[in-house]
Amino acid sequence: MKSWLLFFSLWSCMASLVSSDCGSPPNELNAYPDSSQNTEGATITYSCHAGYVSGRRSKYQCQNGAWKRTISGRCTPKQCGHPGDSLNADFNLKEKDDFIFGARVEYVCKEGYQMASQLNFRQCLADGWSNDVPHCEVVMCPHEPIAENVIITSGTYEDDHPVPFGNVLQFDCKNANLKLNGQREIYCTAEGTWSNPFPTCKEIICDKPDIPDGNVQPDKAIYKFQESLSYTCRQKFKAATSTLSICTKWGWTPTPVCEPLTCERPNTQQVGYYEKFKYNIGEEVVLVCQTGHKTPTNEQQDTLICTEDGWNPKARCEPIICNKPDIPGGYVRNGKAQYKFKEYMSYACHKNFKPTTTTITLTCEEHGWNQDPECEPITCEQPNPESVGYSDKNKYNIDDVIELKCREGYKTATDEERLTVTCTATGWEPSIFCKPITCSTLGYDENIEFVNSGRSNSFPYGHEIEYSCRDGYSKETEKQLICRLKGWEPSPKCIEKKNSCMLPNITNAHIYDPKREYPSEETLMYSCESGYKSVTGFWWGEMMCKSGEWQQIPQCIDKKTACPEPPRVNNTVITTKPKVFVNEEEVQYVCIFTNEKLKNKCENGTWIHDLQCAQNCPVPEISNGSSKNQSKKYDYDTKLEYECNEEYTHSKVDSICTETGWNPMPQCTILTCEVPNIDNGIVHNVAREKKEYNINDTLQYYCFGNWKRSSIDPVCTAKGWNPEPKCGDGICLMPPKIANGDTDGEVEPWYEDGSRVTYKCKSEHVAEGDKTVTCSAGVWSKPPQCMKPCLLTVQDKQITLKHKEDLKIQCPDKKRTRLICKNGELLNKCP
Repeated sequence: MKSWLLFFSLWSCMASLVSSDCGSPPNELNAYPDSSQNTEGATITYSCHAGYVSGRRSKYQCQNGAWKRTISGRCTPKQCGHPGDSLNADFNLKEKDDFIFGARVEYVCKEGYQMASQLNFRQCLADGWSNDVPHCEVVMCPHEPIAENVIITSGTYEDDHPVPFGNVLQFDCKNANLKLNGQREIYCTAEGTWSNPFPTCKEIICDKPDIPDGNVQPDKAIYKFQESLSYTCRQKFKAATSTLSICTKWGWTPTPVCEPLTCERPNTQQVGYYEKFKYNIGEEVVLVCQTGHKTPTNEQQDTLICTEDGWNPKARCEPIICNKPDIPGGYVRNGKAQYKFKEYMSYACHKNFKPTTTTITLTCEEHGWNQDPECEPITCEQPNPESVGYSDKNKYNIDDVIELKCREGYKTATDEERLTVTCTATGWEPSIFCKPITCSTLGYDENIEFVNSGRSNSFPYGHEIEYSCRDGYSKETEKQLICRLKGWEPSPKCIEKKNSCMLPNITNAHIYDPKREYPSEETLMYSCESGYKSVTGFWWGEMMCKSGEWQQIPQCIDKKTACPEPPRVNNTVITTKPKVFVNEEEVQYVCIFTNEKLKNKCENGTWIHDLQCAQNCPVPEISNGSSKNQSKKYDYDTKLEYECNEEYTHSKVDSICTETGWNPMPQCTILTCEVPNIDNGIVHNVAREKKEYNINDTLQYYCFGNWKRSSIDPVCTAKGWNPEPKCGDGICLMPPKIANGDTDGEVEPWYEDGSRVTYKCKSEHVAEGDKTVTCSAGVWSKPPQCMKPCLLTVQDKQITLKHKEDLKIQCPDKKRTRLICKNGELLNKCP
């Protein structure tokens, strides 16, 4: 004891001396030092506690009174690995986040199983998992006795042996006159109990059925097995099944039930939308037949009433059929006995008969043929009573002959007094009876001028008109002209008159031997005063009287002005115009249409050139278009042929070359589409505010009620709306025909909306475009185009190339070329 105390005292003294160096070693997580030295230069190493491991151990050294780490290490929990799966059990990690030292997992049995091990967990220890993996055993239900007359029809059930969880037992009775009292099927639950008690068997009896709105026979409280009864239902009710019912182990079979008399909703494709599927007596529905069908009352729709005997009238839509008509005086061309809805029928009339309808092709519609085919005898109507003076009846038969006389103011086509005409299949022969008598103002002497004739040159019978004569001529008669059978009466005539001329007033001139009047053909002589000369360039001049008029205008002009005003030239503009025109002076003209420059020169008082501009128009500059004829000039009255660029259109009025140029000027305006009026439909609100659409604009519109529109929105194109906006019944007539191809299969006379038809091309022809067309709102989509093959001979061999196929050949000039077939034509050929 004393020695231990001595050792402790010595150790304490040494520790007090050492503590003056580095003191206690530092703490390391989950580790401890292997030495207690703390003097200068001492080294300590750390080891991991039980359950922890490290890759390398931490080391410290005492340096200058402080511990310094020389090697870094870390102690981490030891891994135990997977704890092990247990059959019919799952485990949960209760402690830690991984299978490491200190972790704990608990096992839980699955439904129908119970823990058989004493411990339901495992713990991760320093040397691995504790105890064995827990295990679970199945739950068992106890064995129970089976009642008398009960048998097990399905499932395993041995004497005095419990039944495992989940097993199912099915029961039945040994005799047919017994029925189970309890569940036919029970099973062993997860709690080790049966889902229901075991059933027993009892005698089959049936209580009197409670039938609202019905009575039973025989009427008693209890019925034995296999015993039957019959029942009846009150008015407006009916038996749901057979009126004879038998007592079985399942009860009354079939179950006696009286249900109200009802009518089932007719075919939903033929009736408008209704929520109910059954209707009571007296209720109504509206039957609407599909296009091409009709009700028994021959209507497109009908109101049906539910009665005790069903719908009245019958809820039935029959296909619309038109029978071959009997046509007195005519016959049906294609001769079928019956025709479907929208199918065509054409008829013709026998000789000397004609059809009464506007067309001989009729269509089978809802109420029969759209027109009544009828042939009536060909007759001729009474000749026009306004022009014909004689006719004794209103209608005439074929080959009837009558003699006509024209009324006053009319004459026969042959200018004879009477006309004989015959009634033929094409009408009266000759067809022109009497024509109005007219008188013309054309073709008369140029000296005659008709007064107040306006723009007209033809006048009716009895019209009165006046005429006058040109100067120098006088009328033969002063009577008014009246239009008669043989023309104007009296005939207009102008007679030349010889009148004298009055003495003229000539400025700056002296007249020799002046007289008040000069007879026709006499000449007047005059001389110009000093400083003036005549227009002929001399100091004197002369002029002749002819028919009361001087032939030339006497004039004396200043000598300084050698020439009078320059002469006018049609279709020109004078660009240089001095106030006076002295000798050798030139003036320049510019042609309006050709811009050609012309000159005229004043020599000795006379303009020496007789100028003239070509009468034509130049090629105009057309914005957004061009002329088709590239000639530089157009003659008068010529119409300009020009074309506009894409998305532009011509002016509605033709441009004509006139004396004043193009009238009107050619113009290309941008193409637009107007807002359409759509029968049975309306344009969208926003669209209605627009007055026109530009190219590629899309139109939005809606259709009323059951009317249908195309599934494609119309687009404004250079040719108008495509497709045409319209609302129809959706029915399409026969699909369009195509060149070098036909439809694949039999063609129907009409198709419902959404129907599809496929095309096929002739042999060796290639289809371009969609081979299938679709009926959309009464319009077929664009059909395909059958492209032709190319037939050629190469080295005496007949070769057929399909559209877009090619063939490489060597031409006679040794050059190789590639022939390409494009719709029956070869591209690239040998030279």
